[in-house]
Amino acid sequence: RLAAAVAALVAARAPSAEVAAAALIRHVRTGSVAPDSVALATPLLTGLASALDWVAERPPLAQAALLASLAVLPAASRAAPTTPTLTPLVAAATSIAVRLLTERWPLAAGCGRDLARCLREAAEAAQGLAAVWAALLAGCAPGAAAADAGAPGYAAPRALTRLLARRTPPRLLLSRLPPDAEAALYFMLTSVRSGNQRRYQSWYAARHLARDGAEATAAVVGAVADATRYVAAVYHPPASVHASDVLPRWACLGWLLQWGRGAAVAEAARVATLLDWLFFDAATDSVASVEPAALVLVRSIPKYAAVTNGLLAAAAAAVDSFAPPAAAAARAGLVAGADALIARGVVRSFDGLADAPEVDAELRAWVRERLCGGGGGVAGAPDAAPPELAAETRALEVAATPQVSDSSAATAEPAPASVAPPATAKRRRARSQS
Repeated sequence: RLAAAVAALVAARAPSAEVAAAALIRHVRTGSVAPDSVALATPLLTGLASALDWVAERPPLAQAALLASLAVLPAASRAAPTTPTLTPLVAAATSIAVRLLTERWPLAAGCGRDLARCLREAAEAAQGLAAVWAALLAGCAPGAAAADAGAPGYAAPRALTRLLARRTPPRLLLSRLPPDAEAALYFMLTSVRSGNQRRYQSWYAARHLARDGAEATAAVVGAVADATRYVAAVYHPPASVHASDVLPRWACLGWLLQWGRGAAVAEAARVATLLDWLFFDAATDSVASVEPAALVLVRSIPKYAAVTNGLLAAAAAAVDSFAPPAAAAARAGLVAGADALIARGVVRSFDGLADAPEVDAELRAWVRERLCGGGGGVAGAPDAAPPELAAETRALEVAATPQVSDSSAATAEPAPASVAPPATAKRRRARSQS
């Protein structure tokens, strides 16, 4: 009834209707086709789809609706042939996603790299989005006409690479996490002492990660990925928490990575953990977003070697397979992120991983090549991303990303200023050779 009331307010263009709609979007659970979730999502997304021009004039709401639509589409599309009640939900979510992506690309691109992560998953299952993802893989913005080729944010080469270079605003990542899930994670990361977290993790898993029936896998995949993105990219603890014995973020991420009961859940958690590192840009990204991923790699040895091996294997595979046209940017991002982590003192080096007997031999060689020796993606190397890309992306962000207040800003310190990492002797040799 509340969703129907909010949809009526949107249809009437009532003042502040977008505030109520944005608050309700947080309760649309990723990957869930449970009756209560469908009963809420269907009237809400149907109402937003019918007033999409009005919604598009409010970028924060439009971007949250786009991510919510992509979040529900994969599971709903697969289940719709046998569950007719899902047909209206699939139609509304597809309409929102396709129209915003093809008609309002600069607005949609403001969602940043998580848009590519969600679209990549939805394109495999949802009819109508495969062509959108194919256009991005071809280097063009979806739906761009030839006349738009010179317009900012449209069909210029490397559209997907530019999208992946943009950090997703924390407010959009927060929109994919239900308020009670956010409160539980925030409590664990600010008030639970390290070593005492097991009972809280068990409660969280029972409440948010346990699903039954046909929706189990898709819903758990979504819940784990959304929680992982919150821990890595939304909550950045202040110095007082860093200096305390409170549960560190990397330990919370390690728990979520081990929760992956099945290949799909594990892959989603690993991609969500690594996403900001793969496309790291010291000028626009915060080291705090890649810090927990690096610490999980280093500190899971030797007790949790399977976590380190799984994350390294996912990183090695994602460089070339996550978005093939952006492979060069991913290689450059890995090196830039490793340099920034070492420069800020998060880790001394990655040599320990390269020498650890618990790490598979092939992965040790990959670590030496990508993280220790500065190979793959160093600026100036043949496969490095074009140097003008970062400046072009920052200009687009200023032009297309709405300036809105971030509800999570009160709980986190400002992201640390970017520091140009000093070149180690190995990297100097690599650069001179390239």
